[in-house]
Amino acid sequence: MNKDYFWGFDGIRAIAAISVILFHIAPVSIVNLGWIGVDLFFVISGFLITNILLKNRHQPDYFKSFYIRRSLRIFPLYFLVITPLIFANLFFGKSQVNETVPYFLYIQNFTSIKNGYLWGLGHTWSLAIE
Repeated sequence: MNKDYFWGFDGIRAIAAISVILFHIAPVSIVNLGWIGVDLFFVISGFLITNILLKNRHQPDYFKSFYIRRSLRIFPLYFLVITPLIFANLFFGKSQVNETVPYFLYIQNFTSIKNGYLWGLGHTWSLAIE
């Protein structure tokens, strides 16, 4: 049994995921559950990241190794997903090349305030914020 795994978060993650899915199915509802789910994901993520950093704070270069491990876990899949979607946006004339650069620099959460998101890439804001 992995003592670093928080089993109770599985249920919270399920509630968060279901609330986001329900929001996307019916965005206009009496209770806006989508944002509750996003907030839950951010709270869980913040707790887990803080836990990892505090546990390893006495290790040499703990902060650097944290970001290296995190990048190796997130970026391969991130670029695998965004690259074909960016090419589709360019091919179908939904965007210009300069609008795609923030996605490769992982700063689309800032530029989308003015420009909005490219087709199919609106969900990447939460990764960039985190």
